[in-house]
Amino acid sequence: MLHRKVEMSSFSPIVQTERSREADDPSNNTWALLWSEPITQAKHKNNQARQQSSTSTVIMEPSQHWIKHTNRRDNRIKVQTASLKMAKEASAQTETVHPKKNLREISVQTEYGLVTVKESDVQRLSDYLQVKGFIVSQHGKNNNKNCKFIFTFCVLCQEALWREEAVKKKLAALQESGSNLLNSTDMIWITRCSEDLLRSKIKTLEAQLQVCLQKIPKDGVKKLVLQMEKQRVTYEEKALVALQKATQEKAEALSRAETLQEALITVQAEALRWQSLFEELKLNSGQLKEKQHISMDQLQQLHSQLEFSRATEDELKEEIAAMRQEKQELQYNICLLEDDNQTLREEIQNFQDGDNTNHNFLMKSFPGSPEAEPRLTANRDSHLEEQLQHAQQKLQLKEKECEELQTELHAMEQECQSSQARLSQCREELRQLSHRRSTPTSCSSWWRVWVFLLLLLTVAGLAMLWMWHPPFREQAEVLYSDIETRIEDYLIEMASPRYSGCFRPV
Repeated sequence: MLHRKVEMSSFSPIVQTERSREADDPSNNTWALLWSEPITQAKHKNNQARQQSSTSTVIMEPSQHWIKHTNRRDNRIKVQTASLKMAKEASAQTETVHPKKNLREISVQTEYGLVTVKESDVQRLSDYLQVKGFIVSQHGKNNNKNCKFIFTFCVLCQEALWREEAVKKKLAALQESGSNLLNSTDMIWITRCSEDLLRSKIKTLEAQLQVCLQKIPKDGVKKLVLQMEKQRVTYEEKALVALQKATQEKAEALSRAETLQEALITVQAEALRWQSLFEELKLNSGQLKEKQHISMDQLQQLHSQLEFSRATEDELKEEIAAMRQEKQELQYNICLLEDDNQTLREEIQNFQDGDNTNHNFLMKSFPGSPEAEPRLTANRDSHLEEQLQHAQQKLQLKEKECEELQTELHAMEQECQSSQARLSQCREELRQLSHRRSTPTSCSSWWRVWVFLLLLLTVAGLAMLWMWHPPFREQAEVLYSDIETRIEDYLIEMASPRYSGCFRPV
C-alpha cells in the first residue's frame, strides 16, 4: 500500500523571501556583529589618526559613510529583485504545469489539514462503479441515490489526487526557489566579506600614506615636486618626440600603403589581362589542336584513299594490260579466222571449179547415166552448206566475244578515268594542305635569314677547305658522285611504269 500525505499551508513565496531577507540582513544577524567588531576597532584607530592629521582626512569620513550606505542599499535592492524574480518564475512554472486545474487548487489552498488517499482504494472504487453501473443498467432506475453518492465520492477522490499532485509540484518549485535564495545569500555574504577586506586594506594604505607625508619635511616635498615636474617635462618632451616619430612613421607607412595599393591594383589589372590572354590562348590552342586532329584525320583518310586508289590503279592497269593482250590475241585470232575464211572460200571456189570439170569429165566418160549426176551435186552442196554454216557460227561467236570485250574495255577505260580524276583531286587536296602548313609567319622570316647566313658561312668554309685542303676536295668529289648516282637511280625508279601515275619527271 502506498500512502500520500500532504500538509497544506496558505503562505505565499513572497513572504518567505521577505523573511529570509530579514534573516539575512547584516544589521539583524550575529555574523554582521562579529564582522563589525574589527571594523569598529579599525574605525577608532583611524579616528585617532585623523584627529592628529590634517583636516583633509576629516572631510573624507561622511563620504565613506555615504558610500557604505549606498552600497548596502544597492545590495538590498538587488536581493529583493532576485527574490521577486525567483518567486515569479516559480509561480509561472506552476501555472504552466496545470492551467486547467486552477479553480480546484485555489479552493483547496485556503484550507489547512491532511489528505490521505490509497491508490488501491481508488482502483476498487473504479471497479465497483463499473460493476454497479452494469447492475443499474439491468435492474432499472431504483438506486439513483446510491449512484449519485458513489459518483460524487469518485469525483472527490480524483480532486484529492489532483490537489496532491499540484501541492507536490508547488513544493518542488518552492524548494528550488529556496535553494536559489540560499545560494544568492551565500554569494552576497562572500561579496560583502571581500568588500570589507578591501576597504580595510584601503584604509591601512591611506594611514601609511599619511604617516609617510608627516615624516617627510616641506622642503623635501618641494624638492620632490620639482623633481617630479622636471621628470614630467622630460617625459612630455620624450613623448612629443616619440609622437612625432610615430606620426612620421605613420605618414610614411600610409604613403607606402598607398603606393603598395596602387601597385597591387596595377598588378591585379595586369594579372587579369594576362589571365584573359592565357584563356584566349588556351582556347585558340584547343581550337588549333582540334583543327590539327581533324586535319591529321583527313590526311590519314586521304593517305588511305591514295593507297587504295594506287592499289586500284595498279589493279586496273594490270587488268587493262591483260585486256589489251586479250584484244590483241582476239584481233590476231580474227585475222587468222579471216585468213581461214578466205582460204576456205578459195578452196570452195576451186572445189566448185574442180566439180564443174569433174562433172564435164564424168558426163563425157559416162554419157548414159543421167541419174547419178544430180545425186553427186546434191551431196556436195549439202556438205559445203554444212561447212559454211559451221564457219558462220564460229564467226558470229567470235564477233560476240569481240563486242563483249570492247564493252569491257570501254568500262575499264571509264573506271581508269574516274580513278585518275580521284587521284588528281587527292593530289590537289594534299597540295592545299601542304600549302596551308607551309604558310610563313613573322618568326619564320627571321629563321630563314639566320638559316641563309648559316648556309653562306658553311659554303664559305667549304670553299676555303676546297681550296686549301686537297683530301677534303677528294672526299667532296666522291660524295658528290655518290649523291649524283643515287639521284639518277631514284629518278629512273620513279620514272618506271610502277610509279608512272604519281611521279612524272620533266
